[in-house]
Amino acid sequence: MTGHGPNTADPASLAEELARFRVIDPARLAAARAEFTGESATAFAEHLVAAGALNAFQATEALAGHSRRLVIGPYRLTQRLGTGNFGPVFATTDASGTKSFAIRLFPLRSLWQVRVAKRLVRSLATLPTHPVVVPLMDVDTANGLHYLVWPSVEGESLAERVKRSGPLSPVQTVKMLRQIAEGLAVCHR
Repeated sequence: MTGHGPNTADPASLAEELARFRVIDPARLAAARAEFTGESATAFAEHLVAAGALNAFQATEALAGHSRRLVIGPYRLTQRLGTGNFGPVFATTDASGTKSFAIRLFPLRSLWQVRVAKRLVRSLATLPTHPVVVPLMDVDTANGLHYLVWPSVEGESLAERVKRSGPLSPVQTVKMLRQIAEGLAVCHR
């Protein structure tokens, strides 16, 4: 947690930025600010991490002056999960911090795409459940970005599994492809 962005030079400025962008509940932020006795923004960020109000990823982003990026619509980013061809993916929670999601961010292009995606979300909500289908839950635009939201899914990725155990056997590959094909069939029905 090093460095300071343009608005995070001291604890008061950091607190103001965190409040302005709704990164931390205002009452919780006020309580943390009242009990903090240090003088640096870095020490205040560390205090917020120790109190469980921020995690290390959020504190680093806030100290870099990127608090605005930590809240996208009703979601609070908690960790960067990766980057794909379509944009970065983050772990996120709802505003209460009780539900976990994955969110993919896209550069703002056109509102038409958002309208089409919202129709897709509504149609996907009617799909029967299947173990390999993770339903798209939300799509919208905020902070100059489009976003797609899925429920958080625990488990390791195929890349992590291959790294841990080596390539899949032909039998394992066929089993996995069958599950994927069954999931696609559910979607197409």
